[in-house]
Amino acid sequence: MLPETPEYKQAKLSISELVTLGLLFALKGVSERAFYRWMRQNWQSLFPHLPERTRFFRHLQAHRKLTETFLAEPTLFGVIDSYGIELCHPIRENHQPHRNRIGRKGFASWRWIVGGKFCVLANKFGLITDWAVKTANVFVLDLLVIGNFIGNQRKRVLMKHP
Repeated sequence: MLPETPEYKQAKLSISELVTLGLLFALKGVSERAFYRWMRQNWQSLFPHLPERTRFFRHLQAHRKLTETFLAEPTLFGVIDSYGIELCHPIRENHQPHRNRIGRKGFASWRWIVGGKFCVLANKFGLITDWAVKTANVFVLDLLVIGNFIGNQRKRVLMKHP
């Protein structure tokens, strides 16, 4: 159940539709342009009032925090792991030095990559309880975010390497 959030009178999509489309965008894993084109071609009948592409993704960015309501509760036992996401091969890193890169050079999965790291925490049932994304140059223990219960309140503890 989503928390009560004020809806704008001129909004073409409801908050629940935006969160649903945001989760679908994350699961599909393609570019913004490709996702929007796919939505227009295949789901126009379900979302007839889909706003223009750049406005749509601005709305998704504004309501991104609402997706955290879908995270599961942490348990005593769980699994935490990080994955390297390679955006560019390290040899090609300096081929276009004028470009602003969103990833950095770092070590992941026993090799060097240029990109980022995705860390996920799953509870004993395999449900995702927390996640984090950083550039590849971040040390793995700085990336790990652990959710735990203290007096029925969820707290985040960021582990620091010695």
